[in-house]
Amino acid sequence: MLKISNDYDIIFGSKSHPKSITYSPTIRKVASRAYRLLLKFLFGIKTGDTQGTVFLKKNRILPLLKKCDSNNAFFSAQLAIYSEKQGLKVTEVPVKNVKKILRKSKYHVFSNGSEMLLSMLKTYLDTQFTYIRKSILSH
Repeated sequence: MLKISNDYDIIFGSKSHPKSITYSPTIRKVASRAYRLLLKFLFGIKTGDTQGTVFLKKNRILPLLKKCDSNNAFFSAQLAIYSEKQGLKVTEVPVKNVKKILRKSKYHVFSNGSEMLLSMLKTYLDTQFTYIRKSILSH
């Protein structure tokens, strides 16, 4: 991340990057893939994995923080969504777990997943209503 930090406004450590090496239980892989597909479908973002380590330029991201209102792990997805919508330079770097150990996640697929899904739907509705409002006002 540090090597390319001057070239991007926000960088995500991505487990979905083609060069990533990670080990996760099957249920976790399926849930993560479904989550990423929903993000792409609802928001059209290019960022594949928003849930990893994030490196960002504070001065470029600060104006977006008022839109990022999630109080759960969806917050980093909001950073990706609004950064891409504002035309900031966003990229991902691979994650490499050097030990072949299935680590226990601090997030529970169902309870935390349902919280994130609700935040995702709220953000989707917010972005759609903002788009509709702007369209109506411009006519």
